[in-house]
Amino acid sequence: MNSLPPELLTRIFRATDDITMQMPIRCSHVSRRWRAAALADPALWSNLSPAAMRLKWEALELLLERTRQAPVVLNPVVVDENNIDLVTILLQKHLHHIQILSLLFRPELGNPDASAPILECLCLPAPMMTRIFIINGRFELPRQLLGGSAQNLKSLSIGELVTLPSDCPALQSVSSLESYIGDQLHGQVCLTQLMPRLAFIVLVCASRYTTRYRLDLGHKLERLVLELFSSDPGFEDPDSLFIDMRPFLTALNHASCGHIVCGSSHKETISVLFDGIPDAQTMTVTHINDEVRFDLGIGEAVEVLAELSLTSADGARSRKISYVDTDVLDTVLTNRTMNNITTVRCAHHHLHIDPPHMPQLATLIVDFVSPAYDLAYDQLAAWVDEERAPLLAVVHLIKGLPPDEDEELSALNGQALVTALGTRESSPIIKLVVSGLEMEDADEGYAALEAAVESLTWE
Repeated sequence: MNSLPPELLTRIFRATDDITMQMPIRCSHVSRRWRAAALADPALWSNLSPAAMRLKWEALELLLERTRQAPVVLNPVVVDENNIDLVTILLQKHLHHIQILSLLFRPELGNPDASAPILECLCLPAPMMTRIFIINGRFELPRQLLGGSAQNLKSLSIGELVTLPSDCPALQSVSSLESYIGDQLHGQVCLTQLMPRLAFIVLVCASRYTTRYRLDLGHKLERLVLELFSSDPGFEDPDSLFIDMRPFLTALNHASCGHIVCGSSHKETISVLFDGIPDAQTMTVTHINDEVRFDLGIGEAVEVLAELSLTSADGARSRKISYVDTDVLDTVLTNRTMNNITTVRCAHHHLHIDPPHMPQLATLIVDFVSPAYDLAYDQLAAWVDEERAPLLAVVHLIKGLPPDEDEELSALNGQALVTALGTRESSPIIKLVVSGLEMEDADEGYAALEAAVESLTWE
């Protein structure tokens, strides 16, 4: 290594840049050649996570000085009442070459008055800025955001949207917006008039606030993620979740929605979603707050979804819903014919569906929370219908319930799953996705699953 030229050393250092480091490593000594090569490349110091790395402000300032005006990623910077002055100084000195900025505000600073010094800094020019994340903050964005020179700003995430300036040059290039909408937003807001290039929106909306404003999208979006829920712990009337939503949902009729998450299983709520957003492509019906709506019966909502996918309100046209993602499918879809459904996702213990009711089904995504469930594996194998096209089964093994005490049983079940699906005459394509596996006692079961699937056909 001592004979390698500095240029090659720099390339090696850059290749290891993606390795996650929780905090700086203390070394007794460092090679002078290595140190000189690293200090000569500003890009090696430009991706900083002050909170995760537990950097002291003196160390953070030193690392920022080493970037020498190179584009910087700061993710995240925690802002509290003890360090707000230091964060202000840091932004004043370096905002002009920050590329991605994430500010995590402590609760005591989550209001416009307490965070005023930070907002003043965000009015400074930042021509390199592409993304801003403001977490836990409640802000009125200034008209001169980023000095009006942020032509590269593409993504904006705000803790709570209070107001947007009617004329803000920095918003003209934004294509992605994410925000919580609460009790501070009033009047009518046309997002695409403020952000003409807006294509992706994630909005989290508290239902009891939706009557206070009208949100107009202005033009069709490529993707809208709409999360509707009640934020009031004392919320006792689930039906009023729909009543408050009507003015808001009907205002979204210009969207070509990619994803809707609805915390209500009320039949009329689902109906308004279909009528207000006729081009909706996918919908997720789920519990957002089990403590509030534990007895709503999410299955009823999926049944309504199936009904509305066949006929519209006026009976003139059908709704084509090709994807269903829900917590509960076991008591609903057996009674409805969902001709257009091509994809279903559910947990392994809710896999009680009769395949003939979905003749177009091609992909089944099953989330397993433990590798030792004989019944679930048998049900999954039964989905492979030899009289139709091969079914693509995407099996997610996720960390959840404690592992089975019998490791041999886990291993046998893993082999049984892939054997049952892999040896049928229809020759289905199997994908095994293993994620989040940190259960030490279940290693043998997971190893058996991975080994057994190697002999199958992969798409």
